[in-house]
This record gives sequence, structure tokens and C-alpha cells, in this order.
Amino acid sequence: MILEEQLLGRLLKDSKLFFNTGDMINDSFFNNYLDKEIFNTYKKQLLNGEGVDMMNISNKSSAPEQSLLRIGYLISSVDYSLSIQSLLDRTYTKIKINKINQFKTDILNLNINDPDAVLTYINDFVVTFDKSGISIIKTMFDNVNDVLKIVEFNKKNTGLTGIDTGFRKLNKITNGLQGGDLIIIAGETSQGKTSFALNIAQKASESLPVYLVSCEMMPSQITARMLAYSSEINSNHILTGKLNDEETKQLNYYSSIIGSSQLLINGSDFNIDKIITNIRICHATKGVKMVVIDYLQLINTTEKASQEQKIGNITRRLKNLAKELDIPIILLSQLNRNKDNPFPKLSRLRDSGQIEEAADIVIFVYRPEFYGINEFNDGSNSIGRAQIIIAKGRNTGIGAFYVSFIKSLTKFTDEETIF
Repeated sequence: MILEEQLLGRLLKDSKLFFNTGDMINDSFFNNYLDKEIFNTYKKQLLNGEGVDMMNISNKSSAPEQSLLRIGYLISSVDYSLSIQSLLDRTYTKIKINKINQFKTDILNLNINDPDAVLTYINDFVVTFDKSGISIIKTMFDNVNDVLKIVEFNKKNTGLTGIDTGFRKLNKITNGLQGGDLIIIAGETSQGKTSFALNIAQKASESLPVYLVSCEMMPSQITARMLAYSSEINSNHILTGKLNDEETKQLNYYSSIIGSSQLLINGSDFNIDKIITNIRICHATKGVKMVVIDYLQLINTTEKASQEQKIGNITRRLKNLAKELDIPIILLSQLNRNKDNPFPKLSRLRDSGQIEEAADIVIFVYRPEFYGINEFNDGSNSIGRAQIIIAKGRNTGIGAFYVSFIKSLTKFTDEETIF
């Protein structure tokens, strides 16, 4: 007796199982057309408050006599050695395998000269793939236990409830980057927002898969920067090959370490639909746990709207995606320039006030030294230093701290002072 027959037989035998499984079961579980009809009539009876009447179920079938015989067979052949959860899991696995096989057939029949159509089909498949079978509805007791398990796991590993950023003060304020959050890292040109985000991505990729979308730099340039961060060799020297023997040895050593990191880099897709599709695919196939996108104002969209509306829609879509996949998404953004006062403010987020609205956290990178200013606003020395400002924290609060900035490596590191 096949799995779906066992499942339907158990449900017909004991209607309490249907209510215990909530809406986890639908007719997509059953291949036989009679089984689909039987299940749908059975479900309708229960939801209408009626008792399960086998004769009534069969009479409403397109083939009443065959249906009645089928019901008798299903009930008499039940194997109680299999738990209902085991039946659900095994049946749903079979459905997923069938869907994948159908996907492989369909994808071969698509017009490869229309890449957008192919990407749309892949995107729709990824979005619906894990939602068409079992829809798990958890009690608050289950949800609380899930949270406690996450907290316990993270505390054993990092002492954080989110992803380790590599910066102690940032971890202290945020408790790590949290799933479902959209984090904006913003600054004027040449303030170091890309480097700061890459420092975070490099640290995170040591322990989990990270997906990086760069609309500005080639993958080779990003990799050279990461090698520079670890080896402390200037990235331009790495790309031009201007290395002495000692630097060559050092580079080879760190290349093997960087090569084993779990960072995935995409430097070619700048359209928001393609970006979202690829994130979903990497999340489903590679288990990606964090995304970094550099940067917002370079993302393309086909919609006909003002720049402000486009930026707002892109930001909202990425926030919704972070929540859907339960991962943090770091989105870099430019600030409007202010020659008179370069100190960053939320009102200076370029092109849309909706960026702040959608973001859970907004972080500014500020290096006064770049403007020839040798002091921060509090009078402390700004040479070789940067100020990291958490200007918005929906669940964290706000704060600020100093980090060291190594200009030759475009690298940020911790320092002790915090205010």
C-alpha cells in the first residue's frame, strides 16, 4: 500500500487526525483522482460540522461504486506501525521529488532565448516549492520552544542571538544581526561603507553561507580586498602582482583560508527581480543565512515610476524578502552630500525617505579625515579612525562607537573607546 493510501486510510478511520494536523494536508498529497475526490468531500463534511459518512462521500464521487470500494480498501489496509507524522513527512518528500522532476521537464521546454521568462519560472518555482504541501501552523508553545533553542544554540557558539559581525561594539548594541532584519549601511562616497560591509561579510562567512551582490565591484576586486584584510597586503599590490617573496608566501597561506570561506559573490545581476530570484535560489540550494547588496542606488528596476518610488519599492521588497527567508539583508546606500556639514543624518538618505521607514537598522560610516577634518564632533582625534553610528534600531536602540581604519587596506578593526 503506497504512502498516500496509508495517509488517506488513517484519516478516514479517525477524523480526529484531520483536526490535529490543521491544514497540513490538501489534495495535492494524492495522485489517484478518486482519492482526491474522496479527500475533498471528506474535508468538506468535517469543516461543515457533519460526521464522516462513507456512503455520502462515495455518492458525491464521479464514480460512486468505485469510490465506495476504494474507501473500503483504504480503511481495511491501514498499517498502524507508521505514525501520522511519519506518513506526512514521507508523503510530502515524495511530492517534492515529483515537483522537482516536473521542474526539470518544464525548464527544458522553455525558450532559452527569453532569459527573463526562464528566471521568472525559476523564481515562481522556488517561491512556491516549499509552500504547496504542508503549511505548518505552530502553537505559541512551539514558537517559544523554537526561540529558546535558537538562543541556546547561539549562546553556546557566540554568546549572541544573531550573526557575529566581527565588531564587538556593534555586537553589543545589536546582539548580532537578526533574521528578518533589513540593515542599511550608509555613507557618502569614499567613507568606507563597502569595506565595512565586506568586513562583516568576511567574518560571517567563516561560519555560515553569505551571498554578496556587488553592483560596483568585480568578484576579483572583492576577493583581492578580502585577501588584503587577512594578509595585510595592499589589494592593489595583490592585483598587480607587485609582491616580494615573503608577501607571496603570506598571500598563498591566506588564499587557502579565504578559499574555504562560505562567501558567494555575484557581480553581474543588477536588476531587482534577478537579485531577488538569485537570493531565493541560493537560500534554497546553498542554505544562505545572510545577504549583502552593494548598493541600493545602482539596482535597476523595469517599473515606470519616479526614482524615489523605485528606491522605496526596492527597499520594501528586500525587507519583505528578509522576513520571508528569516535572514538579515545588509543593503548599502549613498547619502546626499553636504559640503558644509558632512556629518551623516537620516534625512540625507539619498532618493527616498522610505529607506528609513523600511529599515530595521540604519548604520552610518563617518570618516572626517577624508574631508580634512582632524577631529570628531566630541573633539577626539579622527586620524586613522571612523565613527560607526547606529542612527536607527527598531529592536536595538541607537548608539555609536569608534573603530580603527587602515587606509592602505581599506580595513576597519575594533578599538576600545566607546561613547
